[in-house]
Amino acid sequence: MADAVVLVSGGAAVTPFTDPDRASGSGLAAGNTLTALRAHLLERGAAVFTAPARIGDGEVREDAGWQGFADVPVVLPAEMTVNAVGGIDEGGARLAAFLRWLGEEHGFTDVDLVAHSMGGLFSRAAIRHLQGAGPSVHRLLTLGTPWEGSLLGDVLTGEISANDAAGDEGTAQILERSRSYAAENSQGAADQVSRRFLREWNATQVGVLDTIAVTAIGGGHSIFFADAFGLPWERALTWDPEVFAVVDDALQARTGGIR
Repeated sequence: MADAVVLVSGGAAVTPFTDPDRASGSGLAAGNTLTALRAHLLERGAAVFTAPARIGDGEVREDAGWQGFADVPVVLPAEMTVNAVGGIDEGGARLAAFLRWLGEEHGFTDVDLVAHSMGGLFSRAAIRHLQGAGPSVHRLLTLGTPWEGSLLGDVLTGEISANDAAGDEGTAQILERSRSYAAENSQGAADQVSRRFLREWNATQVGVLDTIAVTAIGGGHSIFFADAFGLPWERALTWDPEVFAVVDDALQARTGGIR
């Protein structure tokens, strides 16, 4: 395992900065996406940090929304805070700035990144932005990252329509709400998780991960879908003990390459 494990949340997430000893004083310690995974890795003895993220530019002081948090002990500046509804490369630049700060503050020379959903794209962009200026990334683990596009992005580009729900009520609801959700919340993220955008973006990232051990974990759902459709929270990707076992195995692996 590297000097530290850094957890990176995905699109539209609100996540405070946490370190192994400090987290939000009320509500979910590391936000509704990363709290359970952080707790698990701390129990395993890892030096775990969460990268701050929010909806829009600014600092993370609280999340007054669903299953949020408050009383954040350390508030980092906006330039180190990922805009979780912004563009991939902008988010990557801010994540890279956070990783540089983390390396300087704690003397880390290398880190492992564990990223949920769009956080995997932010992480890949951050690795490119680091370019040797900051701690090296030893491993990248991604949980449900839409490497080749997502439902939301493909709805916005017209590659998927309401007809593709094939009569499934839950899917139809998602498709119907996608455009209004993007209009209300996205500052570039929704457009950039389409197959159309990522085909071109991925082509520009060739070689970025060549020296990094990568584990991509797919399937599952987020807690947002769990809440909306009555699915069990403990089977959401960042809350599922079976997923945690795969993460543990990948962090302890000695071999490189892509899994």
